[in-house]
Amino acid sequence: GRSGTARPTLRPDLAAYGERHSSRSSSRRRITARCAVIFNEITPASTLRTARLESVMADKLVALPMSVAGRDNPRHRDIWDLRWLATARGCRPAHELIAAKAAELGVASYRAALAHTLDMLPEIVGSSAYSAAMRRHLRFEDWQQTVAEPDGRAATVSKIGALLRECEAAL
Repeated sequence: GRSGTARPTLRPDLAAYGERHSSRSSSRRRITARCAVIFNEITPASTLRTARLESVMADKLVALPMSVAGRDNPRHRDIWDLRWLATARGCRPAHELIAAKAAELGVASYRAALAHTLDMLPEIVGSSAYSAAMRRHLRFEDWQQTVAEPDGRAATVSKIGALLRECEAAL
């Protein structure tokens, strides 16, 4: 084991569960014990803090152009996430958050990254790298409708392009 580190204690009810089910394999008991330690602090009254969808969208609307311009390594998953946030969740860009994030990066460099991404977007969405990345993340039916079909790719380019142009206009 690790010397010098305190071992977390299990809640008594979860420790008893592990003892009652000792006929299970030792690896399963270890996994049960780890989960018990992880969830020891979470109670029904616990509140898990999460980011607002608008904040997630703002992060992605800044990260995507910077990944295309800075590293020429587009974040394919961000393209899909932005499409999903805008279409399935009805999320709109939070201009004040995007402006603040762009100010941290330098508005001029963010504007240049936006312009470059808008130029490259049809090529990125049409690439085999985008298709392969989305195939790993999407159900086959969703991939087929939105990535494999030309109309699906065109809709993605249109939706993401509109979001990026909206960001550009808000700066």
